[in-house]
Amino acid sequence: TSLSWEILTFQTGIVRTNCMDCLDRTNVVQSIFGRHVLFRQLQHRDAAFRKTKRRNVPLEWVVAHKNNPLQLPFVEGEKAHRILWADNADAISRLYAGTPALKGDYTRTGRRTKRGALDDGMNSLTRYYINNFSDTDRQEG
Repeated sequence: TSLSWEILTFQTGIVRTNCMDCLDRTNVVQSIFGRHVLFRQLQHRDAAFRKTKRRNVPLEWVVAHKNNPLQLPFVEGEKAHRILWADNADAISRLYAGTPALKGDYTRTGRRTKRGALDDGMNSLTRYYINNFSDTDRQEG
């Protein structure tokens, strides 16, 4: 069968989040917005193909999504989204701050861990050192 390329919707706005002093908190908030947008895109895709598929229940009625709307209603999709988002956060953070992103355990798993808190402590100390002793040219503008 041939697929027809048709524009179904247009973007009508943007969401901008910015925490003045914390790239990492901004990333956590953006991951929630990103997950919501991905869910809506999949829902629209499902509606577009509903004529040829036998799925009659809208994705938002899936019990897993109703019980926890901050997660995608399918385990593998949620896991892939979290890993992709956390890897991207680490890459941006390494460019900007010199260390992986803080709160990576939360972004990857949805909960804080003792190991994550220890990693955040070490990364914070590393950032402090970089900002105060080895990155002075960039800090002074």
